[in-house]
Amino acid sequence: MQLTAAPDAIDGPNVGVPRAAASDWKIIATLAFLAIAGTGSSAIIYAATPMFIKVFAEPKIIGWMSSIYFIVGAIGAGLCGGIGDLYGRRATMLWILALVSIAGIVAGSMSNPLYVVAAHAVQGLGVAAPTLNMGLIREHIAPRRVPLAIAIVTTATTATAGLFFMAAGYIMDHSSWRYIFWCGPFLLVPAMIALLLVVPRSAPSNKPRSIPVVNGLLFGMSALLLMVGVGELSQGGFAYRPLGILGLGILFMIGWIVNSLKIPVPMVNVRMLGQRGMAGIMVVYALLSLTMFHFGHVLLFVGKAASHDGYGAGLSGTAIATILAPQGFIGLLIGPFTGVLVQRYGHFKVFSVVLAFSCLPYLTLLLVSHSQITLLAVVLIAGMTGGALGPAFRIALQEEVDASQASSAMGLAELLRALCMGLGAQVVASALVHGQGAAGHAAAGGPPLDPTRFTLLIGGFVVLMASSAVVYFIFGSRQGKIGDSPHA
Repeated sequence: MQLTAAPDAIDGPNVGVPRAAASDWKIIATLAFLAIAGTGSSAIIYAATPMFIKVFAEPKIIGWMSSIYFIVGAIGAGLCGGIGDLYGRRATMLWILALVSIAGIVAGSMSNPLYVVAAHAVQGLGVAAPTLNMGLIREHIAPRRVPLAIAIVTTATTATAGLFFMAAGYIMDHSSWRYIFWCGPFLLVPAMIALLLVVPRSAPSNKPRSIPVVNGLLFGMSALLLMVGVGELSQGGFAYRPLGILGLGILFMIGWIVNSLKIPVPMVNVRMLGQRGMAGIMVVYALLSLTMFHFGHVLLFVGKAASHDGYGAGLSGTAIATILAPQGFIGLLIGPFTGVLVQRYGHFKVFSVVLAFSCLPYLTLLLVSHSQITLLAVVLIAGMTGGALGPAFRIALQEEVDASQASSAMGLAELLRALCMGLGAQVVASALVHGQGAAGHAAAGGPPLDPTRFTLLIGGFVVLMASSAVVYFIFGSRQGKIGDSPHA
């Protein structure tokens, strides 16, 4: 339903009252800070992994620290997105940030590594912060500024990751490992205060009479089993145990789908996937998660592999990190510019073009010898395509759903991303790890890449990325739904 208020009107008791542009920009800046604080604590922890290996002297514990965090994050993104849509995104965000802050204090105060891992798992809920941000943008920002707002908030999260890596390095050299965890609350508490002072209270329009607990449990169990199954598949290959876990997860997923179709207001609404445009863009995201999002993973293999017949560059880890450095800076510039382009030309045209060019980095790796100059050029191209891809996707996704389901849609997308990236990591490792134990190549940086395996992998990635562009061109919505938000 289209309201007759001015384009900059706000909802609630003040519907029809023009919103000052300054108010929108304050909210955008606050949400960007929230996204940085919510995800920065995890970035600084993983940058400090070598310190934890030395402190705890148990590599398996470090592995669990990583895997459980991402499992909780993927499940939390889906569930918290649904809870936020139903009961209020600002309140849900406050609870999440409070729990993540407390978990950081607890983790930094413990000495038993098992307790540290458990506390850090709770910090995985911070992954839901960007998910809820999408809903808060739809709810409180004037529609004509929504594309730029999404681009700014998305770019802020990715562009600042390098700063947290630098902070982790300083702490590792000069302080105790406990400060790695305490940095999170140091950022999150000011973020919570800013959220309370700047962002208006959410006003859910579809609040159910009773809490759909069963629906949430079915979704959570299906997500948990699927994440664990994919994780075991990535580590141990195809075996009865991970396939059995995946099968059980699929059964729970079917139960969630049936329950969602039965009740009037589910916690995580599967009905949105029945919409043509929404289903299409989820397929696009799955294909990108299997391919484009593994660019850094593939580049590490290519850079470290011994130079042989044009495949591999024989570089050290330091050299690869140096080559990768410009990518973040380019993404910082391209992200907001993508939002401006969407405002001018529309989400469908911009996202279609970005998808069409997203395979360029892989095509370059496939067709050109892997010299240091070539790898630098590939990184620069990836900085441009990748920097535009994140904001363009999130804008296109929001154009497919009503404002009332904005966070739920993003939560489902993040869960799908986590699952498909797990499968993609298994494919990349299986294809490129061939011969990694070969002797005599360590001095050159690593064993050579198998040309046939490499060509098949990269060629397959290019085909899948091209397919994602075709899928979006066929199923993507030309006219979006951001204009149907409460402010339209």
